[in-house]
Amino acid sequence: MPHIHTEDNQYDYTASGHIVNQGRVLLIRHKKLPIWTPPSGHIELHQTPTDALFMEIEEEAGISSDSLTLIETHAESKEFRRKTSADKESHRVAIPFDIDSHQYGDLPHYHIDFGYILTSTTDRVNPGKDESQEYKWFTAEELDGFTETTPIILDRCKYAISYVSSENKAAL
Repeated sequence: MPHIHTEDNQYDYTASGHIVNQGRVLLIRHKKLPIWTPPSGHIELHQTPTDALFMEIEEEAGISSDSLTLIETHAESKEFRRKTSADKESHRVAIPFDIDSHQYGDLPHYHIDFGYILTSTTDRVNPGKDESQEYKWFTAEELDGFTETTPIILDRCKYAISYVSSENKAAL
């Protein structure tokens, strides 16, 4: 399916979901690259970044949006969204906690990735039949020294765990 990108072999836009459940974050062994990644994928022409995010999580992890909560990490965004939530015609998109640009594989091809933090009420993963069947929920400690992914993915995953933990403490 066509996705949002710049000129051929330049930048594609992607969204990734750093899903936290009980102090652990979900990573899936990528089906093409030799690394583990959070559920992620291209933003299609008809999608917002969050539309793509929820679709990719459903496809790659089998976790429905009913079990997920998208975490707003920017205080100003949370307050603005609360004040304007009555506007049903709005097409506002949640602000990602991070935007990363990276090369995809060995090709002269790059991704601009919108990283989001989510919490899940379930740790049950049920990948689609054409998706990678290898996944694991990692604690921050298990990510220390984990070499089968990139440093930015490790940093993002640890940040997601820490952010959710601090949000949970603040809610008490």
